[in-house]
Amino acid sequence: MSAPPYGVLVIITRLLGSGRRPMARPSGAGRSTFLTRPDRGRLSLGRGPSPFRHDEGERALPLIVVNVVGLVALALGVFVLRPDVLASSLGGALGADLAQLPTTFHSTLSVGLGTAMDLIAGAVLVRLVRWSPYGSVAEAALGGLIGAVAKDTVLLLALGGIGQFQPLVLALIDLALIGGGFLLRPFVQGGEGGPRRGSALTWILPLVLWSVPVIVLLASPIVPFADGLANQVAPIEHIRAYASYADLAVSPSPLYGPAGLSLGYLALVGSVTTLTGLPATLAVAAFALPLSILLAAAGYHVARSVGGPAAGYWSLLTVPLTLAFLRLPDASATLLALPLASAALTLALGESRGASETQWLAGRSRPTLIAAAVGATVLVHPIVGAMAAATVVLIGLLRPSHIRRAVIAGTLGALIVALPQVAIMSGVVAPAWIGLPAWPVGLLIAAWLGGPGPRRGDLAETLPPARSYGLILAVLAIAVLIAAIGGAVALAISADPRLPSALAASLGWAIVDYPVLLVVVLVGVVFIRSSAPWRLIGTGVLVGLAAVAVGLTAPTDTRLGLAIHTEVPEVAAYWLPWLLALAGGIGLAELWSREAWPPILRGGVAVVILIAAVFPYRPGTSAPAQAREYSLTESVASGLQEAEHGYWTGFADSRAIVGTSGTALIAAIRTEQAAGRLGATTAVLHIAPSFTMVVATPLAVFTGVMETTATLDPTSDIPADGGRLLAQSAVPQLLGPGYPYLVIEGYAPGTAFDAEAAAAGYVQLAAGDGWRLLALRGR
Repeated sequence: MSAPPYGVLVIITRLLGSGRRPMARPSGAGRSTFLTRPDRGRLSLGRGPSPFRHDEGERALPLIVVNVVGLVALALGVFVLRPDVLASSLGGALGADLAQLPTTFHSTLSVGLGTAMDLIAGAVLVRLVRWSPYGSVAEAALGGLIGAVAKDTVLLLALGGIGQFQPLVLALIDLALIGGGFLLRPFVQGGEGGPRRGSALTWILPLVLWSVPVIVLLASPIVPFADGLANQVAPIEHIRAYASYADLAVSPSPLYGPAGLSLGYLALVGSVTTLTGLPATLAVAAFALPLSILLAAAGYHVARSVGGPAAGYWSLLTVPLTLAFLRLPDASATLLALPLASAALTLALGESRGASETQWLAGRSRPTLIAAAVGATVLVHPIVGAMAAATVVLIGLLRPSHIRRAVIAGTLGALIVALPQVAIMSGVVAPAWIGLPAWPVGLLIAAWLGGPGPRRGDLAETLPPARSYGLILAVLAIAVLIAAIGGAVALAISADPRLPSALAASLGWAIVDYPVLLVVVLVGVVFIRSSAPWRLIGTGVLVGLAAVAVGLTAPTDTRLGLAIHTEVPEVAAYWLPWLLALAGGIGLAELWSREAWPPILRGGVAVVILIAAVFPYRPGTSAPAQAREYSLTESVASGLQEAEHGYWTGFADSRAIVGTSGTALIAAIRTEQAAGRLGATTAVLHIAPSFTMVVATPLAVFTGVMETTATLDPTSDIPADGGRLLAQSAVPQLLGPGYPYLVIEGYAPGTAFDAEAAAAGYVQLAAGDGWRLLALRGR
């Protein structure tokens, strides 16, 4: 199932790259890349030589043995060490896939093709800014992701603001951009490389691991992510159903207000959903496939850029140890932000291991692209974006002067790009078009502040490292971060004298939570000699720790403080293990590259580490809810179990959430939408005993209507900050023109609500088992 979007991307980018090769250039000149990469050969995701230095296929035998041992260990871990929960999971998961295939295959294919088209169109936009070809298909995919977020955000604010975010319009714009890409040949051009080497058998274990999210999504007609339904799926369904995004913040579900929205995520996934015409619940579930490819390509490319060709390969075995990999079927904004962040970090680093010269972007391209990458990350997920921006600045301060200036200019431009997201989170009420200037103004400011930079072909030697000014700034910035962490801890200790013992216990738990990742990082500490990986990963980890300190010490007596206290550490639980996994992949690559060691010794050490990563080391369930690192067996076990039993256990339907009654209610509302009577701004009042989805059908999630709920259990916690979860005592005041449509669910006919509705002028349009749909007379 992973072939459709990736295959289309490969075919089109190869066609675009089939033009004449550029003229010969001086060494070190014009070899600009968007994401830096080594010149030992092209990226081996679909083209170029293998990431291993094997002159003959036979030399790949030790790695093939490692793959076979890993597969055997994985099978033993799944079917022997977890018989209590996995005795039938493989057969059950495949059976569930077959049962859901008539629905999920079509959606996976459609979303895959739609995402590929969107990414290619975005890649053309970024190619215009780069002024140079991409170095690989993976590099083009990450550039396309940045361009797609920029393009889709502008289109959502412009076309959605006038109710014209239509599939035909979006398709024509994408096709026009793709057609224009043929004028930019060569589009993708790898470095100099020899013939293909290695063996396809060396990729068996990574392919098996990364196929697990596909198994889950093929069994999931509804995205398996409870927290994302209200703030991600519901707005996307509103966009699809009405082709509209009238305000800067459109929040159909009563569970989330504007503070829970991510404009870039809604624009990108909303564009793909609109192109396919699929319900958002199904389209977002299918988006897990292109998201898996993007996350794998991002880790692969970053690790390869700073650690050499083999590091990318080993990152495919270490990233599955993380929470990010386990939650790929969620298709959440947090996960989509990680590939964008990786592009930003690599741009700031500005170098590539194995290259004879520093990789650079000519003219104003680098600051403009940094602004686009960081700005897109903030728009997709503000917390990940903030950590990426801080890391980019720290990395940039340690780089040569032209990169340092580009980083500062790009970060300032990204702040302008991110202004619409800041306005949304601040509760600004404004029409959508007000956010339109952010992208062009932010990119222009970045280009202007970044200056002309070195001209193409001017540099033939490796640029010197940052000198006193940049080094002083970097040291000061790091000192401020460390002081902030220390100050936060001291403040917390003064507030609670028991904190030192709690911190000591937390350190112990960290070792328990990340045993394998810490081991592979230790391998990196021993074997990594280059400073580039530590500049990228070390600063990222430092920023993540500072974010955790800020989150844990934030006051909880205000809504903002409580949100920071809750959300920031949760996001750091994705950010930090992801960086550690990249460090581990680079460390294992350095270990494997020790060709002076006998193959049996290198293979033996790798097998020992791999077995430690595969076998589950915790008793009990296959995926402990509070764990932050998961063995490969636990990741596979969790995916198979979720595919077999469905994510929505305890609901009317473990895969579709709603049962027959809820499906009929959704169909009745869609009938009103299709007739044009229930519009994008028409408010719907939903009366139910509880706001939980087990009791009340989530109308906004399935239909995109603007829903307000009156229940017996109204709440004002962090998710429910939209102000539209109300007590039923307010119903008499709510009935009337402000809510032309009314849904009564969970109450038998003839209740006081029915009498009050009739007195207010409502008439019944449709009814089912436990629900009634009413509208004001004359609708």
